[in-house]
Amino acid sequence: MVKFASLCALLLLSAASAAPAGTYHGTKSVLGVVVDATIVVDSATAFDFAITGPITLNCKAEAYKMDGNTIDITNAGTAGDCLHDALKANDASVKSATWDPTKDTVTVVVKVAIISVTIELDHQAFKAAGALRGAVAKPAVKLE
Repeated sequence: MVKFASLCALLLLSAASAAPAGTYHGTKSVLGVVVDATIVVDSATAFDFAITGPITLNCKAEAYKMDGNTIDITNAGTAGDCLHDALKANDASVKSATWDPTKDTVTVVVKVAIISVTIELDHQAFKAAGALRGAVAKPAVKLE
């Protein structure tokens, strides 16, 4: 079974795409306050972005485009956009968002008032693959 788990992990690693895909999550404690962030990539042009901690936001289908490994959040500067409005209401801004294809992580730098917080979001499929070690996998479909 360990060989099967290793094969699954290898397949996940080799399937790494040319852009972020799936769910990314990370937490960080800053001055005793836990910041929790999640990005769920919906498509090659939109993701859901949620943060809890000193600010709370939950924005669905935020438009983005990739510029190399930089994630350009297309409408973050546009009034009426969920992310723009939530950040402005909290005197916050997204300073940068980048994707590391080698580690398949997303790093987001958010500035709230005078404090910048850098949080690394791990791709959740890799955590799930690690949980497979020693587990018996059941097929998703019945083969006859």
